[in-house]
Amino acid sequence: QKKPISQSRATTHFGYCIGFLHFNDEVLMATLALTSQAFINGIEPNQKSTVVSYGPAAYQDQKYRKHKGLSHRLMQTSVRRNLQFVFDEKQAEPMIIRGEITKTKYDREKLTPSSELTWAPREKYFSLDSPHSKIAVGILKKGFQFKDGVKLEGLNRDFAFFGISSRDGKSLSESKEIILTLVGKSANTGYIFDPKKITNPQGGIGHINGIVKRGKSPVIVERVKADIIVPIKGKVMRCYNFAGYCYRTVPVNGKISFSADEPLFIAVITNK
Repeated sequence: QKKPISQSRATTHFGYCIGFLHFNDEVLMATLALTSQAFINGIEPNQKSTVVSYGPAAYQDQKYRKHKGLSHRLMQTSVRRNLQFVFDEKQAEPMIIRGEITKTKYDREKLTPSSELTWAPREKYFSLDSPHSKIAVGILKKGFQFKDGVKLEGLNRDFAFFGISSRDGKSLSESKEIILTLVGKSANTGYIFDPKKITNPQGGIGHINGIVKRGKSPVIVERVKADIIVPIKGKVMRCYNFAGYCYRTVPVNGKISFSADEPLFIAVITNK
């Protein structure tokens, strides 16, 4: 019987697939919820599709689980394109790839900005600005201005992740259900990270070497205070903590405020 994943392992950068190891990390899970919804709605860079079709021969052959580093290349492809996997029981070939995939195993290529995406490492932020989703992550202490009247201001921390996205793909002003989050950082008690120890800044796996000490329970979460101007009126927002408890219900009429001590995980904005 396998040993259960310890709390310290589940809340620090332990492996490449951190999305599966960090199920105890409410900050990461909140950001995944928002970014996933934006991808589901459709954003400009991933509108072109790459489809990987597997036949029965691949399913029965162990080598296709990690076929010549292809799995890592597909991870990088998923950032740039709408990556889909299908299984075709009538397909004779083990695997057919329709569309482009990246040439490298690790992300050594620069992400390409677009009308919706801004990749600004020198300014220390990344943003997505589409009619259905607004996301900003990085050094946001001075606030952030989106199109369509969405504005983030009055933050109490340098680093933050803010995201708001419609559940139906419609614009924020037209959608009947919207999710929102505003989170900072989280780490185990005693967690120490040294950026100087990063061995490969161009690949995500190299950042693991920057961990000096994983720490232990309990997890410390940095809460974020902010005011958010939104083109949403006549709706209701319900705020949920990581345990799924609705701790606050407030009307939304153009402005949303979060205090520095409330345990926000995900907020849901609806008509009722």
